[in-house]
Amino acid sequence: MKNNSSEADEGWENNQQPSVAKDSLKDGIADLSSLLDHNVGDVIRSFGGISADALRKALDLFLREGNDADLCFYLWVGADLDGRVDGKPALMWAVEHGSLEGVRLLVEAGARLEVTTAGRTSTALHVACERSFPEIVEFLVSSGADVNAVDGCRYRPLHIIARLGSAVLVRLLISKGADVNAKNIFDNTALHEAATEDRRENAKALLDGGARVDERGYREKTPLHCTAFRVPGGGVTGEDFSGVAELLVSRGADVNARVASGESPLHLAASSRSLNVATLLLERGADISAVNNRGETALHCAVERDSPAVRVQIAQLLISRAIDTNAEDNNGRTALARARDDRGLPEESPLGKLLLSLPQPPAGGGETVPVPPDSNDQTQE
Repeated sequence: MKNNSSEADEGWENNQQPSVAKDSLKDGIADLSSLLDHNVGDVIRSFGGISADALRKALDLFLREGNDADLCFYLWVGADLDGRVDGKPALMWAVEHGSLEGVRLLVEAGARLEVTTAGRTSTALHVACERSFPEIVEFLVSSGADVNAVDGCRYRPLHIIARLGSAVLVRLLISKGADVNAKNIFDNTALHEAATEDRRENAKALLDGGARVDERGYREKTPLHCTAFRVPGGGVTGEDFSGVAELLVSRGADVNARVASGESPLHLAASSRSLNVATLLLERGADISAVNNRGETALHCAVERDSPAVRVQIAQLLISRAIDTNAEDNNGRTALARARDDRGLPEESPLGKLLLSLPQPPAGGGETVPVPPDSNDQTQE
C-alpha cells in the first residue's frame, strides 16, 4: 500500500497536477482549498514555505470576509508565520483586529507568541490587554504567552489589565505567575495603576494576590495617594475614587504616608477636589496638621487653583475638623494670603467669603479677631 506522499509524487510525475480554476482567483489570491484533498503538502514544502506577504493577504481576506480556506491551506503547507509585513507579523494583525479564530489558527500552526511590531517591544499579549480583548488574552495565556514580558516602558500585561481589564483577568495572570509587585518605568505597580483608574475589584484581586498596599511608586506615591491624584504626570483628575481608597485603608494603607515633596494623601485630596477621599482620610486618622516640604497644610492646598463649589466644601470640611486656619507656609503665608497672592481671590466668591469670615491674627499679636475685606484690594471681580 502506497503512502499519501508517494501518491502525490506519482501524480505530479505523470503531469496530473491538481488545477486551480480561473474563477477561484479573488483579489489576486487563489482559492486553494481544493488542493487539500490531493495531499500536495509535502511537494509544496519542498519548494519552500508560503511568504509572509502571501500569508498576510490570506489573513486579510479571512479578517475581512471570514473566508479561511486560503489561510488554512497556507498554514497547512507551511508559511512564514513570523515574518513582518508593514512592520507587523501575522499574529499581531490578528490580535489587533480582535480575531480570536485568526489568533487560534496562527498559534496552532506554530506562530511565536512573543513576536513584536518592528520598532516596538509590546508582545501580542500586551496588545490584547490594551485593546481589551479578554478572550484573546485568555487564549494567549493558556497557550503559554509570557505573562511577565515587558514593553519599552517596562509595562507588563498585569499593569495594563489592572488599569483597563477585569478582575477575572487579573487573577488569571497572577495564577500564571505574573509578578504582582513588578514596577514599570514610572516605578508604579499594577496596584498603583488600578488605584489611578478607580478599579476597585482589580485592586482587591491584586491585594488578594500579594500586592503590597504601601508600595512606593511615581514620586514616592503610594496607591492611596493615587486615589486622589492621577499618575504618572501628576495631573489633577477632579474625580473621586473613595471606593478604592476605602479598600486600601481597610487593608492597612498608611493614611499619613508622604510623597517625595512631603504631601500626605490628605494634601492631594484637598488639592484635587476629592471630597469623599478627604472625608474618609480624616475619619481614618489622617493628621490634619501635617505640612509638606513647603510648609503647607491641606487648607493651603485646598485654596490653590480655581475655586469650584467642591473646593469650598473641602475647605469647610477641614475647618470643621479644627485645622489651623492661621498656619503659615515657608513663605509666611496663611491660606487666605496664599489665595490672594497666587490667584487674586475675589472676596465676593464663595471661597473668598469663607476665608475672610475666619478669625485672623492681628498684626501686633494677641487675640485673633475677624478681619474685614481689604478695602484696597484690587482683585475684586
